[in-house]
Amino acid sequence: MQISKKILIFISLLLICILTFSIFQLLRIYTEKEKSISQFKGLKNIIENTSVQTENENPQYLKLKEKNSDFIGWLTIDGTNIDYPVMQNTNDSEFYLKHNFDKEKDRHGIPFAASSSSIPNGDNIIIFGHSMKDGTMFSELQKFISPKFCEENHSIMFNTFTTSNVYDVIMVFKISESDTEKFPYYTYTSFDNITANNYLSMASQYSIWNNNKTINNDTKLLTLSTCEYTLNNGRLVIIAKKRAD
Repeated sequence: MQISKKILIFISLLLICILTFSIFQLLRIYTEKEKSISQFKGLKNIIENTSVQTENENPQYLKLKEKNSDFIGWLTIDGTNIDYPVMQNTNDSEFYLKHNFDKEKDRHGIPFAASSSSIPNGDNIIIFGHSMKDGTMFSELQKFISPKFCEENHSIMFNTFTTSNVYDVIMVFKISESDTEKFPYYTYTSFDNITANNYLSMASQYSIWNNNKTINNDTKLLTLSTCEYTLNNGRLVIIAKKRAD
């Protein structure tokens, strides 16, 4: 009887510890999310309230460049909450996978361009971002799994200091880690050795939506990449074509 009472006390204490830990984790996740959202709102306010006369097309971004020299532009996607600055660290390509705009440790990270992408006029600008379970970063790219959503929300805006570009989504594909060995899509930032058509042809093997836009040698692409959880260490990739000026 005495032993049973001790077991019950132990189980009760264990359940209290588990509950306390769970509450702590939920509060931590909520706090991190709110901090991330607040930071991006602050950055958005800076560019919306900045008036500077320069030769740059988007001089409002200069204030953000002063705060962090790795800042290269701003990404906005129709029909989603994706409205974020984009970073590029050429010394450590994955630095912003676990750091925020202020270079503080942050599991949310911040969207960042491949170090080999030429900004703003590269053949294929590749941007990575986490698919966070709290709905931030690139999690809403999952909406592009729906063909209907692709048809109705295909515009992507990526603005830099000197350009304001609109891209139209032309392909969505899923790819597993093992398949990226055969098609390392994240390495194709320049079409010196292959054409844009060849790149899209390889990607089409894994496509879940494709609207077969015409591509030529002068076509500029934007590729967005995030995690995909139905495949083994999978990736969801969105390819968009730059709209003619």
